[in-house]
Amino acid sequence: MLVHTPTYNAFLDTLRTMNRRPVPLELVADGKTWHFERPADAGGAKVLLLVNPHNPTGHCFTLAELHELAELAERHDMIVVSDEVHADLAFAPDAHIPFGTLLPDQTITITSASKAFNMGGVHCAVAHLGHPGVRAALNAQPPHLYGAASVLAVEATVAAWRHGDMWLAEVMSILDRNRKLIAERIPPHVRYQIPAATYLGWLDFGIPDAAGYLESEARVRLNPGPLFGAPDGFARLNFGTSGPILEEMLTRIAAAMPSPKGDIVRA
Repeated sequence: MLVHTPTYNAFLDTLRTMNRRPVPLELVADGKTWHFERPADAGGAKVLLLVNPHNPTGHCFTLAELHELAELAERHDMIVVSDEVHADLAFAPDAHIPFGTLLPDQTITITSASKAFNMGGVHCAVAHLGHPGVRAALNAQPPHLYGAASVLAVEATVAAWRHGDMWLAEVMSILDRNRKLIAERIPPHVRYQIPAATYLGWLDFGIPDAAGYLESEARVRLNPGPLFGAPDGFARLNFGTSGPILEEMLTRIAAAMPSPKGDIVRA
């Protein structure tokens, strides 16, 4: 399975459980920014696992990037599983582009209101099965095998998408301030690219076991990079919180971080 790395940790766990071989498209660092390497070949993969907007980097794939992936998938007759659960969380001028608009017959799109509307506990997602073979295989399974969403979960999801625009606009305003605050407050030698989407900051601290160090020295718990298939100098910061809490987190991180020379940086 072709997958951008780092990627959502649950996908890596699932690939291992299913004994599937991941073919990585790795993150490439470029100064203070990064981008994913361009796919030259499918590496024998039969499935492209796409996360767009991307978790954990917050990258919003451009139309040109998606066209490259679509051409690769079409050339190698790959099924594309596109996780688009963060679709509602793209910051202007960036925009989420559904992969199914490029290659509808080979794409399975998964989306949900859970991320944008803070409804993870509702346990409801939507799958658009564009590939006829996948739909036939799913229909051939016993109907009770995969369970079903509750009536309440369905109604809550529909209500969020139909009536939640004003609430979401307010949330996006807060998240926009927060993503920029990280850039302002994080020590300059920590590599951080302001995310184009999501409430996730991907940071390269450049020290061993960054998440473990910051939990011990700053009392701030981040998600460690290896969880997502990245080196342990990386960590993911969830900035979907209030401004004062994020400011406290960043103050503690800045105070605890070693300088490039090994000294402690005191904010």
